[in-house]
Amino acid sequence: GGGVAHALMDEVLVTAMETGADSMWLDVWEHNPRAIAFYGKRGFVDAGTSTFELGDEKQTDRIMWRFLQLAPTNQVPSR
Repeated sequence: GGGVAHALMDEVLVTAMETGADSMWLDVWEHNPRAIAFYGKRGFVDAGTSTFELGDEKQTDRIMWRFLQLAPTNQVPSR
């Protein structure tokens, strides 16, 4: 709650743009609404799910995506 997440995300986005990336993808645990909301406020949109095993449990992550450059829409590209 002290603004560290915003500062870190700013650095990640700037670094990605400086390397020439035009978009960014991330996974976030589906049961972490605070993180999902944070990424949504930073321009990420939901692009689907990814499942994986953690010990004996199957977990589901939300896959989120965003353009890094200015674009007319923030629609998820097909994979």
